[in-house]
Formats: sequence, structure tokens, C-alpha cells
Amino acid sequence: MATEWLVEARDDGTCLVRMVMRGFGTGAGWDDELEGMAAGMRAALHALASYRTHFPGRPAAWVRVSGAGTGAAAAAWDELTGALGLAGAGPGRRFAAGPGAPELAGVVVRAGDDAYGRSLLLRLERPGPGLAELYLLGSGGSLGFQARLYGDDRDEVAVRQQPAWAAWLGARFPAGG
Repeated sequence: MATEWLVEARDDGTCLVRMVMRGFGTGAGWDDELEGMAAGMRAALHALASYRTHFPGRPAAWVRVSGAGTGAAAAAWDELTGALGLAGAGPGRRFAAGPGAPELAGVVVRAGDDAYGRSLLLRLERPGPGLAELYLLGSGGSLGFQARLYGDDRDEVAVRQQPAWAAWLGARFPAGG
């Protein structure tokens, strides 16, 4: 398996980004693996476009936590998004996390839902300017939250947010943190 990224400068100060994924294998399981990776890459490219539009050239601090749903994947997703004020959210919808959840507010950029999982790409206003993703992978219930924070105090905010998200997610989904 190989992924190649090509970035080509343009005369007008922009660039063309091309990604080529190659893999070799046999059988339906391999095809499913490649399709799942392609779905993940599409989500990553949407995040890259949002970064270039709203936060170009700004360094980020990361917050990442993951967990596992204890029941059906749909129920885990509903529990996660409901607690964060994101149940049924689509692009353009403003949101704010509910009581007891870590600080989170902004606007939904993209909602993804396919055979390989569900995801929401969020442009954050709180806990600071940034991009975040909520995701549920496949039908197994592996879920998580990751954020890239871009404010001047991004490192301090990330240091505060990491344990808050780990505790909150871990309390709801026992494999979290």
C-alpha cells in the first residue's frame, strides 16, 4: 500500500494537490479496506480545504480521544452527537454542546454517512478557533473526537481540553481516552 501526495505550484499563488493511493491485494475484504481508506481520505481532504479556507498557514495544537460504543453503532453515534447538540446535524447548522459536555460550539461544515462510518467536520468558535471531527468507524462502534486548535493560546487550550474530552468520552464509552 502506498499513498503519494503531489503538490504543484500555480502561477496565481495557489497550488494543485493530487493524491494517489495504490494497493495490492485480493478478495472482497481487500476491496472493502481500500474503499474504507478512500472514504477516510475524502474526509481528510474536506478538512484540508476547510483549513486552507479559514486558517491558512496557522499552526495547530491537537486534541485526540477515542472510545468504543457498548452497543449498536447507530446508538453510540446518537448518544455521542445528542450529548453535544449535534443530533441530526447537517452542513451550516450552528451548535453548542449540552450541559456536562466539554466546551464545544461552532458550525457544521460536513456530515458524512456511508458504509464505512459516520463523521462530522466542525468549524469551532469554542473552546477556540479550530476544526474538529467526530467520527464513528464502521459498524463496530469505534468512535472518537479530534480537534485542531489555531488560536494564539492553542497549546494551553489543548492541554485543558485533552483530559476533559478523555474523561467525558471515557465515562460514556468505557474504552475511551
